[in-house]
Amino acid sequence: MTNITHRILPILMGAILWGGCEKEIDFDLKSSAGKPVVYAFMQPDSAVTISVTKSVSTLTPSNFAPIDNATIHFYKNGTLHRVLSYNGAQQWNNYPTLRFAGGDTVAITLFENEKEIAVAGTYIPHPVQIEKIDTFSETRIGDDGFWAAHINLGLTIDEPAETNDYYQLQIIQTTKTQTSSGTTVQTDTLTLPQTDNQIFNTNQTSVSLTDIDFEGLFTDANINGKQHRIRLSFNATQFRKPTTAHSRQLDIRLYRLSEAYYNYYKAQIIATALNGLSIFDPVEIPTNVSNGYGLVTGYATSSIIFDIQ
Repeated sequence: MTNITHRILPILMGAILWGGCEKEIDFDLKSSAGKPVVYAFMQPDSAVTISVTKSVSTLTPSNFAPIDNATIHFYKNGTLHRVLSYNGAQQWNNYPTLRFAGGDTVAITLFENEKEIAVAGTYIPHPVQIEKIDTFSETRIGDDGFWAAHINLGLTIDEPAETNDYYQLQIIQTTKTQTSSGTTVQTDTLTLPQTDNQIFNTNQTSVSLTDIDFEGLFTDANINGKQHRIRLSFNATQFRKPTTAHSRQLDIRLYRLSEAYYNYYKAQIIATALNGLSIFDPVEIPTNVSNGYGLVTGYATSSIIFDIQ
């Protein structure tokens, strides 16, 4: 599970550095500078990764100042769990001995020089497993009116009924090619076709958003408590051809996100897509950090890796 954590974080970092303080756009420059900026990511039975800095100005959201002499109080299910020091010389601190389980509620209180400066909270979801995968190939007429080969995937999940849930589906293709100098490995994340209207089209809340790639984000609004087969139909050109048996793999990951994480990620995508366009209102990047900015969130991952020929 640790490897999955480290592989998702680089995706988040790009969004964070671009828009971590976007919410400051609604505030006066002088009053908004110097606010705590906190990012923490937690999943079941994995180390906690956290970044604590201060915003410098609204015009330089990625140029954060370090916070020295900081301590973090971690609360689990309403009870003080650990008090840990924060190393301001490192942008990201990793706490391998600090772990939470699915179902835990987590709150953090940030202190600088023994003064409370920020508070945030989240919950750790349980993973939702992919129960079944089926695949088949076909040749059919595409949206452009031409015949083309397609690869179809069906992913069956049992969606929990107890809560409103938020997800991201990600499919990573890895191919290995033997050359005279050795083995070449290529890895890329596939763009998901929006072929399952029950889940993916719920993101399209206005005409201006219909062409945005929401990177596999979806909710259980139409499938809550049901067994659902996610239908994906890829044009075969999205896949690289395998050179030998077992030379092409798909890593299918289903992330179960907190509501705060889902809203933050979706807002980042919309803000990036609408950047430079004429819009009446700026896109507000959500934060769940009281008296500051950023995101403290839990998420869980289930993953299946298999060969595709």
